[in-house]
Amino acid sequence: MLIICPKCQSDNSRKLSLIYQENVTHSTSTVRGSIGSKSAAAYKNETNATSLGKIAAPPEKPKSNIILIFKTIFITWIGIIVFTIFKALVLIELLIFLVFPIYLFWALRKNILYSRKYPKLYKKWDNSFMCQRCGTIFEG
Repeated sequence: MLIICPKCQSDNSRKLSLIYQENVTHSTSTVRGSIGSKSAAAYKNETNATSLGKIAAPPEKPKSNIILIFKTIFITWIGIIVFTIFKALVLIELLIFLVFPIYLFWALRKNILYSRKYPKLYKKWDNSFMCQRCGTIFEG
């Protein structure tokens, strides 16, 4: 199957996923040391990409807001306890009962919307090609 660039009409094009794989390196390193009877180890995972690898990169995976959601629930719970024990100020009441639930709703909504959007973005990236002559990225 011949893929033709829509801009320059060249047939010299390659799939973005292949370009990305060729221009990204993953490395793992371990450093160990000791002082006296104490020893330690450090592990490092590193990913390096060339400029072409960065251009051909897939869309970023959605970062989960689960930890932020749990933090919000925990802080709200602590706030309710503080409010009931110390009969806190009106400002703290407002913060607990308005700001935290709004933030929780926002974080959940953002997480759900992006998790629906990501598969479409990834599929589009997986079906995309780059012209080796003019550098145009297009869907095949």
